[in-house]
Amino acid sequence: MRAAIIAAVMISDAALAADYELVSAVIVSRHGVRSPTAVTPPLASIAADPWPSWPVPPGYLTPRGAELARLLGAYYRNYYAGQGLLPAQGCPQPGDVFAWADVDQRTRMTAESLLAGMFPGCGLKPGYRTGAKVDPLFHPTRAGVCRVDPGRARQSVLDRIGGDFGTVLSTYQGELAAMQAVLKCCAPAVCRASGAAAPCTSTAAEIFLLEYAQGLPEREVAWGRASSPQAMRPLWRLHTLQLDLMQRTPYLAARQGSPLVKRVLATMRDAIDRNGNARPPARRKLTLLVGHDTNISTSAGCSGCIGLCPPILRTRPRRPVRFISSCCAIGTPAATPCA
Repeated sequence: MRAAIIAAVMISDAALAADYELVSAVIVSRHGVRSPTAVTPPLASIAADPWPSWPVPPGYLTPRGAELARLLGAYYRNYYAGQGLLPAQGCPQPGDVFAWADVDQRTRMTAESLLAGMFPGCGLKPGYRTGAKVDPLFHPTRAGVCRVDPGRARQSVLDRIGGDFGTVLSTYQGELAAMQAVLKCCAPAVCRASGAAAPCTSTAAEIFLLEYAQGLPEREVAWGRASSPQAMRPLWRLHTLQLDLMQRTPYLAARQGSPLVKRVLATMRDAIDRNGNARPPARRKLTLLVGHDTNISTSAGCSGCIGLCPPILRTRPRRPVRFISSCCAIGTPAATPCA
């Protein structure tokens, strides 16, 4: 992969609008607000108080989650219409838009809601692997496409934290104490049995955020003990820690994220010829891939980025093509699956 294509470019939207023509965009999104999934250990074992009830089965997108996704879809439509990629009104031309979702209800319905927000009344539907329990695009290790060596995975994580989880526990002592104050944990041994507190606290932190986004009454968001964004921030840092170690560690990220990032790069390259010009007739203008927060994290880990914004492909007349994101460009480790 040529360095000119993958180099990070940090320029303003105004400069982009003046110098480049937007010809293709790829959105990699997680699903919307969902109910808590069935997890191990059971939620009841890590908290003293009963968890709030939800209006949908475990792991399903909620009606509020669908509505928020429609609003986000409307934002994307306005943004890309302003960039000249999509029409301001009406339905896209056949082949201009492609959407693919993971097999779960929450990802399929999120993709459908995003499309409904972007193109109301057009009846666009996402594709997905009908009848499948796993899609290797989003879960290559679970599908057996990319295998993980347990010993090497553990060592790669330990190398990032100085060889001992005790350092992490010491560094995040304040956050763990804040989480304990919220959970009033009746079975801390369950968390210790996993080898670290991060898995239990990460799950709890994510659920508190989902409760907040769902619009539950304040007394039900973290039982009223961390119901504001300010009170939730130290708890959320524990979820970020778990994602960073288990999804962004390079060895794990390459095996869990390479197929998706490779698909993004292939989609963007397909829109231009060797000279960096848009292929006539115009190829797919917008690609929507809906998975999970882990997919975004592993993509970031593959590319060495702290975060990802929707990648966009622009061409400048008579100059080489460049892949640009307002956050960062996607790098070489993902070029080969399971690198």
